[in-house]
Amino acid sequence: MNIDLLDIYRDCPFCLKLLFEPTSTLCGHTFCLLCMERFILTSEQILQCPICRDNLNYLRSSSSHLKPNIILHNLFRQQYEKEYELRRIETENERKQIIKKRLIIGNTHQLLSCDYDYIRHEWTLFIKFDNNDQDDISQYIKQITINLHPTFTPSQIILNEPPFILTRIGW
Repeated sequence: MNIDLLDIYRDCPFCLKLLFEPTSTLCGHTFCLLCMERFILTSEQILQCPICRDNLNYLRSSSSHLKPNIILHNLFRQQYEKEYELRRIETENERKQIIKKRLIIGNTHQLLSCDYDYIRHEWTLFIKFDNNDQDDISQYIKQITINLHPTFTPSQIILNEPPFILTRIGW
C-alpha cells in the first residue's frame, strides 16, 4: 500500500489525531468513533457531514449501532502501532469520563370536568432521567424555567430542585 496516501487520510477531521476506531458515514467520510458519537450527541439541528454537508440524520436513531471499519482499524493499528496504542489509551480514558443519560421531557393529562361551556384539565409536566434513574438529576440540571400561557398566574415558573414536576389546572 502506498504509505503516502495512507498518511494523507490518517487523521480524524474532528480531533485532528490518528483515526482511532475509524467509522465511515454513508457519504464516505471517516471519523473516530468517539468523535462521531460526540458529534451526534451535541448537534442540535440537522445533522450534516462536516466535510460535505450531506444529511446524516439517519445516525440519530442508529448512533448506538456505529461500528469501526475493521479494515481501516487493522490497517492503522499495524501501520502506526505505537501511536494507535496511545490513541487507544487516550480514548479509553475519555470514555470513562463521558456520562450518557437519556433525559425524558413529557407530560400527563387528565380531564377534570367537561361542562357545556367550561372544560378543566390537569396537566403535569415532568423532566427526569430514563427509567426513573434519579441518579441525582440535580448534578446535571440546576434550574428549569417554564413559561406558561399568560393566562396562568404566575406565567413563569422556576424549578430549582428535583423532582422537576409541575402540575397546573387550566382550560
